[in-house]
Amino acid sequence: MYEVFARLLAQKGYKVADVAKATGISPSTFSDWKKGRYAVKADKLQIIAEFLGVSVDYLMKGNDTLPEDAPSFYFDEEAREAARFLHDNPQYKVLFQASQKVRPEDIGFIKEMIERASK
Repeated sequence: MYEVFARLLAQKGYKVADVAKATGISPSTFSDWKKGRYAVKADKLQIIAEFLGVSVDYLMKGNDTLPEDAPSFYFDEEAREAARFLHDNPQYKVLFQASQKVRPEDIGFIKEMIERASK
């Protein structure tokens, strides 16, 4: 399991210290996990997986329900943040859904209207 974690760190350019700082999980937990002394608990696995933008299943097994040729946006930080925002704020989903029906040339106009309304 730690091998998948280490591979993800390398792919994303993170160090264990980066993950520890961002997640609040102590560096010693990662060290114990690496040495096989400690099995990371489910709640911590979830936090680590969310930080790395993968599922817990992927973190544990190195595979996921996504196909191997899944688009890279699944691992894009901006896309993850947008998805996380919509998940945490479901009242905004109606705006997202409505925006999918808008012509691309009208997006700027609508953005300006929203900015004016938010002042």
